[in-house]
Amino acid sequence: MEFMWDLPDHEAYKINIHCEVSDVPSPVGNTVAIAAIIRGPAGSKLWGMEGPANNLTLEQGIMAAIQAACVYADAHVLEPVHIETTHVGIFELVSAQDQFIIPHELLEAFRLFNSLHANNADNIDGANPRRISWIPHHMNSTAVYMAEYGMKYLTDTVELPGASTLGNLQYFLERDMGRVLPNPEMVILPNLGLGDVEDGPPPPPPAKRIDTPIPLLIEKGKDALYGGFMFYKDGKFSDQAISILEAGSLVKVSPVFAEKAINLEAHAINGLLVKDVLNFACLGCLSVALEPGEDVPKPTLPPLVNSPKPLSPTLPAVPLNDHTLEDLHLLPVTDLLVEMDKATAVESQVELVVRVADGVDVSQ
Repeated sequence: MEFMWDLPDHEAYKINIHCEVSDVPSPVGNTVAIAAIIRGPAGSKLWGMEGPANNLTLEQGIMAAIQAACVYADAHVLEPVHIETTHVGIFELVSAQDQFIIPHELLEAFRLFNSLHANNADNIDGANPRRISWIPHHMNSTAVYMAEYGMKYLTDTVELPGASTLGNLQYFLERDMGRVLPNPEMVILPNLGLGDVEDGPPPPPPAKRIDTPIPLLIEKGKDALYGGFMFYKDGKFSDQAISILEAGSLVKVSPVFAEKAINLEAHAINGLLVKDVLNFACLGCLSVALEPGEDVPKPTLPPLVNSPKPLSPTLPAVPLNDHTLEDLHLLPVTDLLVEMDKATAVESQVELVVRVADGVDVSQ
């Protein structure tokens, strides 16, 4: 659909209006805001109004802004006026009221709008000092900014007489006249963040595993514990030990090797620890280490001989403690020598009895 935009007359006063509606309340609680601005034939700002209108609909807000601007123009004899709006419904109702049924909620607004025009003394000759156009959104940026500013920051509707402005309104006024440079924040910023990267930096290198320094492992005491074992090399398991454990060949030796976390100090088999079995496996002599050794013959005692006297005068093996030494009777040296001679004589007699019992000729 084409926009119905007419070029304003050279001496016309242009009125731009806009109504902003939001489903989410602004920080100050506004959901509807209106704005209107009047500019003279040279483009200078003559009057403006902006602020919240929370009790109005979109169409009611637009008609309220038009009515406020027309009242000011009539009071200051600003004729003819050229109204510009982006709402096609209001444009059609105002420009062709006899062809459309005016909604019930807009009847009062149109009565006031028509009464202001009909009661104007300058319209006696039949001339129409009012015109309305339907323009695209970008041609109404000044009124849009005023409505958005009122939505975010104002709690009451305010008038801006003369050249007074609020916020960044002066920039939009100069922009309409072509007296500014392109604003990067308004032109370039909306095109950012689309996901297209040109001449971007190269991708980062892939992550690599960093080995723990060997001196750090030595400081932990591993070198002192496993320094002499074949499975220990440079502070970690050797490749040979890792391959043996992953192969699972030691599981048949001990179920300890089937665990996820192997305790090197645990008992494996035949008095060997896990670290010993793994060490022998790395040396290649595990089968020799696991072979059972030859049985050592137990010592046998000579048969006892029926004799009224003991074979030896030795005392029973009783551990000597400090409290037993105090009760021990010590003999003098001379008495000790006499007792030793008696013991020697007894041993000789015992030996003689044994030989006679064995049938040995003692006469020799």
